[in-house]
Amino acid sequence: MEVTLDKKNNVNALITIKLDETDYGTKVKKTLKEYAQKAQLKGFRPGKVPIGHIKRMYGKSVLAQEVSELANESLKNYLEEEKLRLVANPLFSETESPEVDWDTQKKFSFVYEVGLEPEMDYETAFSKIQLTKREIEISEEDVNEYIENLRKFYGERPELEESEAGDNLIGTFRQGDFSNAGSFQINELPESEQAKFIGVKKEETVSFDLRSVFSTNEKLLECFRDAKLDSIKDLEGEFTFDVHNINRTVPAEIGQKLFDSVLGEGKAKDEESFREAVRAIIQKYYDIQTGDLLTADFQTEATQVLEVPEFPDDFLRRWLLTNEGVNEGNLEENFKMFRKSILWEITRNQASEAQELANPSQEDLVAQLKKRFFMQYYQMNILNMSDEIMDMFVQQFFQNSENQGQVMAEMNTLSTTQLLTKIKDTIQIETVKMTREEFEQFSKEQWERIQAEQAAEKVQNVTGVIEDTEAEEIVEA
Repeated sequence: MEVTLDKKNNVNALITIKLDETDYGTKVKKTLKEYAQKAQLKGFRPGKVPIGHIKRMYGKSVLAQEVSELANESLKNYLEEEKLRLVANPLFSETESPEVDWDTQKKFSFVYEVGLEPEMDYETAFSKIQLTKREIEISEEDVNEYIENLRKFYGERPELEESEAGDNLIGTFRQGDFSNAGSFQINELPESEQAKFIGVKKEETVSFDLRSVFSTNEKLLECFRDAKLDSIKDLEGEFTFDVHNINRTVPAEIGQKLFDSVLGEGKAKDEESFREAVRAIIQKYYDIQTGDLLTADFQTEATQVLEVPEFPDDFLRRWLLTNEGVNEGNLEENFKMFRKSILWEITRNQASEAQELANPSQEDLVAQLKKRFFMQYYQMNILNMSDEIMDMFVQQFFQNSENQGQVMAEMNTLSTTQLLTKIKDTIQIETVKMTREEFEQFSKEQWERIQAEQAAEKVQNVTGVIEDTEAEEIVEA
């Protein structure tokens, strides 16, 4: 066996694996013998089929299988032994590999393309970064507002016969053949439209103009049960609402029953300790958000200032085309996203190795997922999740194969946060104090900006495809 590396440049190379009969012969004979022992062919007793007969029937396929497996195993061992750092899995090169004649050939040669990681100048990139660390100051008003939400969540919801301002109506929206179950709160409607729904009794019907009451698709989706945007985005005109149930939220009284329901039994003995516990929970929620934002900004800023000397772009495009769902039509869009992602991963890994940082542990990952569950249940006003229940949720999350993508994403976030924590003293980080309202507005504007950038990038990709098509037509002409 002979394995050689032919570097075309710093980031592209060919690996050639040469095999002869001394490498694969013994394995082929062993496999054919096993076939003979198991074969049940007409005219032969079980296990007594002559090896020559087996070889004529299966020799070529066994040879191809054993040689291919040996080539792949040799490639894997070579990559591990030489510690080659690749941007993606090797690609078998049909153009560089000689044709194979499995009938007569004794020596085989297989050639693989590999894209090598470039050496990233992360120190220069990190020195150019300027980050903003946002610290959220939780006010008394923030605590009051959240406690009011908790009072409503843990309050009573008696069913009523006639609606008043602030009540919740449950029923069915109708227009012609269209119908959809839904619900809404009267005081969340435009003031000019609320009167239509006050004083309404169960099983009565209210007529209204849909877009006067629900001006945006987002508001409609909040009210329509199990509706999709495509099914409601064109709805407009006169609608009716059949009222099936009316309920009213009677907020829970501030007292020990509420304290125990929100925090767990005995966690708060009076209103003062309850407020302090709620404040700490709100602070934890926003600390996680601002921490995530700082980590994301670190990755974004570093990616933008990175200078990439060279990268195996052509190899990466060919490799992407071997992945399910990628084709010539969406190749460039996938290429840009993957290239950006893999460049950061390479940079982070090289910098982490230089700082002697180990990969995040299983305990780190569990703690990270618990944060995610905490944030999810915070938004649902459920704050008294025990460690045992959290552990159960995390275990179930791990066991669901559909969550592996998110698990990997959280591992990447942990690795980036770990690196930032290690080198934060070498990066320019400005601390800015913000109110909760200011941060919520900032987050909203940032999300709108990201959506606009993504939409612009899609338009740019489509334009690029059109221009490429026109160029091809001109060349053909």
